[in-house]
Amino acid sequence: YTRHKITIEKTLKASSLPWVIVRVGVSVDARTLKTDKATFMKLLAVRPDNPLEYVHPKDVALAMCNAVTQPKAQGKVLLLGGGESCRVTQRKFIRVAFDALGLKLPMSIHGQERFYTHWMDTTESQAILQFQQHQFSDYIQQMQDRLHFFRILLWPLRWLLNPLIALLLRQ
Repeated sequence: YTRHKITIEKTLKASSLPWVIVRVGVSVDARTLKTDKATFMKLLAVRPDNPLEYVHPKDVALAMCNAVTQPKAQGKVLLLGGGESCRVTQRKFIRVAFDALGLKLPMSIHGQERFYTHWMDTTESQAILQFQQHQFSDYIQQMQDRLHFFRILLWPLRWLLNPLIALLLRQ
Protein backbone atom coordinates (compact mmCIF):
# COMPACT_ATOMS: atom_id res chain seq x y z
CA TYR A 1 0.00 0.00 0.00
CA THR A 2 2.64 2.50 1.05
CA ARG A 3 5.07 1.52 -1.72
CA HIS A 4 2.28 1.94 -4.26
CA LYS A 5 1.51 5.45 -2.98
CA ILE A 6 5.17 6.46 -3.10
CA THR A 7 5.52 5.13 -6.66
CA ILE A 8 2.47 7.08 -7.81
CA GLU A 9 3.71 10.27 -6.13
CA LYS A 10 7.12 9.94 -7.81
CA THR A 11 5.44 9.33 -11.17
CA LEU A 12 3.25 12.41 -10.78
CA LYS A 13 6.16 14.62 -9.74
CA ALA A 14 8.22 13.45 -12.72
CA SER A 15 5.40 14.03 -15.21
CA SER A 16 4.65 17.21 -17.12
CA LEU A 17 1.08 17.21 -15.81
CA PRO A 18 -0.03 19.79 -13.26
CA TRP A 19 -0.44 17.97 -9.95
CA VAL A 20 -1.22 18.26 -6.28
CA ILE A 21 -0.83 15.40 -3.83
CA VAL A 22 -2.97 15.22 -0.71
CA ARG A 23 -2.21 12.89 2.16
CA VAL A 24 -5.32 12.26 4.21
CA GLY A 25 -5.47 11.56 7.95
CA VAL A 26 -8.05 9.24 9.51
CA SER A 27 -11.29 10.13 7.75
CA VAL A 28 -14.52 8.40 8.71
CA ASP A 29 -17.88 9.59 9.93
CA ALA A 30 -21.08 8.15 11.39
CA ARG A 31 -21.89 6.52 8.04
CA THR A 32 -18.78 4.32 8.49
CA LEU A 33 -20.05 1.89 11.08
CA LYS A 34 -19.36 -1.42 9.38
CA THR A 35 -16.02 -3.16 9.61
CA ASP A 36 -14.99 -6.77 9.46
CA LYS A 37 -13.64 -8.52 12.53
CA ALA A 38 -10.08 -8.81 11.14
CA THR A 39 -9.85 -5.05 10.57
CA PHE A 40 -11.31 -4.29 13.97
CA MET A 41 -8.88 -6.66 15.68
CA LYS A 42 -6.02 -4.99 13.81
CA LEU A 43 -7.17 -1.62 15.17
CA LEU A 44 -7.23 -3.04 18.70
CA ALA A 45 -3.69 -4.40 18.30
CA VAL A 46 -2.39 -0.82 18.08
CA ARG A 47 -1.05 0.90 21.19
CA PRO A 48 -3.79 2.92 22.94
CA ASP A 49 -1.57 6.02 23.02
CA ASN A 50 -0.72 5.89 19.30
CA PRO A 51 -1.40 9.38 17.88
CA LEU A 52 -3.71 9.93 14.94
CA GLU A 53 -5.24 12.95 13.34
CA TYR A 54 -8.89 12.80 12.46
CA VAL A 55 -10.30 14.77 9.54
CA HIS A 56 -14.00 14.82 8.66
CA PRO A 57 -14.84 13.40 5.20
CA LYS A 58 -16.66 16.63 4.31
CA ASP A 59 -13.47 18.57 5.05
CA VAL A 60 -11.51 16.16 2.85
CA ALA A 61 -14.01 16.67 0.01
CA LEU A 62 -13.78 20.45 0.36
CA ALA A 63 -9.97 20.30 0.41
CA MET A 64 -9.89 18.18 -2.73
CA CYS A 65 -12.27 20.51 -4.56
CA ASN A 66 -10.21 23.51 -3.50
CA ALA A 67 -6.96 21.76 -4.49
CA VAL A 68 -8.23 21.48 -8.05
CA THR A 69 -9.20 25.15 -8.27
CA GLN A 70 -6.49 26.81 -6.14
CA PRO A 71 -3.36 27.64 -8.20
CA LYS A 72 -1.23 27.84 -5.02
CA ALA A 73 -1.85 24.11 -4.46
CA GLN A 74 -0.24 23.06 -7.74
CA GLY A 75 3.03 21.18 -7.34
CA LYS A 76 2.57 20.72 -3.57
CA VAL A 77 2.20 17.76 -1.24
CA LEU A 78 -0.46 18.82 1.27
CA LEU A 79 -1.49 17.11 4.49
CA LEU A 80 -5.22 16.87 5.17
CA GLY A 81 -5.88 16.60 8.87
CA GLY A 82 -8.45 18.23 11.07
CA GLY A 83 -6.01 20.39 12.99
CA GLU A 84 -5.30 20.65 16.68
CA SER A 85 -8.89 19.85 17.76
CA CYS A 86 -8.69 16.55 15.86
CA ARG A 87 -5.47 15.18 17.35
CA VAL A 88 -6.44 12.14 19.37
CA THR A 89 -5.11 8.78 20.43
CA GLN A 90 -6.04 5.38 19.07
CA ARG A 91 -8.01 4.62 22.23
CA LYS A 92 -10.00 7.83 22.12
CA PHE A 93 -10.82 7.23 18.48
CA ILE A 94 -11.97 3.63 18.99
CA ARG A 95 -13.92 4.48 22.14
CA VAL A 96 -16.24 6.84 20.25
CA ALA A 97 -18.47 4.04 18.93
CA PHE A 98 -18.44 2.13 22.23
CA ASP A 99 -19.31 5.25 24.20
CA ALA A 100 -22.08 6.07 21.73
CA LEU A 101 -23.53 2.60 22.42
CA GLY A 102 -23.16 3.03 26.18
CA LEU A 103 -20.64 0.19 26.32
CA LYS A 104 -17.19 -0.06 27.87
CA LEU A 105 -13.96 -0.84 26.09
CA PRO A 106 -11.47 -2.25 28.61
CA MET A 107 -7.98 -0.75 28.48
CA SER A 108 -6.52 -4.26 28.57
CA ILE A 109 -7.98 -4.96 25.14
CA HIS A 110 -5.36 -2.82 23.36
CA GLY A 111 -2.17 -4.25 21.96
CA GLN A 112 1.24 -2.64 21.81
CA GLU A 113 1.82 -2.36 18.06
CA ARG A 114 2.78 0.97 16.56
CA PHE A 115 0.90 2.23 13.54
CA TYR A 116 1.91 4.69 10.82
CA THR A 117 -0.57 7.39 11.88
CA HIS A 118 0.50 10.55 13.66
CA TRP A 119 -0.48 14.17 14.09
CA MET A 120 0.00 16.43 11.09
CA ASP A 121 1.24 19.92 10.48
CA THR A 122 -1.62 21.26 8.38
CA THR A 123 -0.60 24.92 8.51
CA GLU A 124 0.24 25.14 4.80
CA SER A 125 -2.66 23.03 3.55
CA GLN A 126 -5.18 24.99 5.64
CA ALA A 127 -3.76 28.33 4.44
CA ILE A 128 -4.06 27.24 0.80
CA LEU A 129 -7.21 25.09 0.85
CA GLN A 130 -9.30 26.57 3.71
CA PHE A 131 -10.95 23.24 4.45
CA GLN A 132 -10.96 22.63 8.23
CA GLN A 133 -14.57 23.15 9.27
CA HIS A 134 -15.23 20.19 11.58
CA GLN A 135 -13.74 19.10 14.89
CA PHE A 136 -13.40 15.68 16.49
CA SER A 137 -16.27 16.64 18.78
CA ASP A 138 -18.50 16.85 15.68
CA TYR A 139 -17.66 13.22 14.91
CA ILE A 140 -18.44 12.23 18.50
CA GLN A 141 -21.81 13.99 18.31
CA GLN A 142 -22.64 12.38 14.97
CA MET A 143 -21.91 8.96 16.40
CA GLN A 144 -23.99 9.70 19.50
CA ASP A 145 -26.90 10.78 17.29
CA ARG A 146 -26.55 7.86 14.88
CA LEU A 147 -26.37 5.20 17.62
CA HIS A 148 -28.86 6.75 20.05
CA PHE A 149 -31.58 4.18 19.34
CA PHE A 150 -29.17 1.27 19.81
CA ARG A 151 -27.83 2.79 23.03
CA ILE A 152 -31.39 2.82 24.44
CA LEU A 153 -31.95 -0.80 23.37
CA LEU A 154 -28.64 -1.98 24.84
CA TRP A 155 -28.91 -0.03 28.10
CA PRO A 156 -30.62 -2.79 30.13
CA LEU A 157 -28.13 -5.38 28.82
CA ARG A 158 -24.92 -3.49 29.67
CA TRP A 159 -24.25 -5.66 32.72
CA LEU A 160 -24.04 -8.68 30.40
CA LEU A 161 -22.60 -7.09 27.26
CA ASN A 162 -19.59 -5.35 28.80
CA PRO A 163 -17.94 -8.52 30.17
CA LEU A 164 -18.96 -10.44 27.05
CA ILE A 165 -17.31 -7.85 24.79
CA ALA A 166 -14.13 -8.00 26.85
CA LEU A 167 -14.10 -11.78 26.57
CA LEU A 168 -14.80 -11.87 22.83
CA LEU A 169 -12.24 -9.22 21.96
CA ARG A 170 -9.46 -11.00 23.84
CA GLN A 171 -9.76 -14.02 21.52
